[in-house]
Amino acid sequence: MNAPKERIFDLLSRANVFWHKGISHAFEVVIGGDMKDVLFRFLNISWLNAKVFIVASEKRKHEYEELIKMPAFSIFSIIRQCDFISIPQLIKMYALTSLWKQSIDKLRLPFVSR
Repeated sequence: MNAPKERIFDLLSRANVFWHKGISHAFEVVIGGDMKDVLFRFLNISWLNAKVFIVASEKRKHEYEELIKMPAFSIFSIIRQCDFISIPQLIKMYALTSLWKQSIDKLRLPFVSR
């Protein structure tokens, strides 16, 4: 599917974070919004083969698990592209990654250093 550039930028601008460096990742933080709407937005960019993440409170994980089983999402394989990350998990990932980066920077390894 080839979408016009304007359409691509419009779709990507709706994600909270879109990270592209060889492999694309999109993150959507869902605090009070409609998770189904977010999944449909991800469905619109599924042709990019980006890894997509819903970030929300642990209380909303069950809602995500039920919605992702809907036929619309399984037919278009978004179920394989999408993952749920709870806010505490995200904080833990950030802390561990920061500690790892601080530790590994001292080694100045060419494949992981700046």
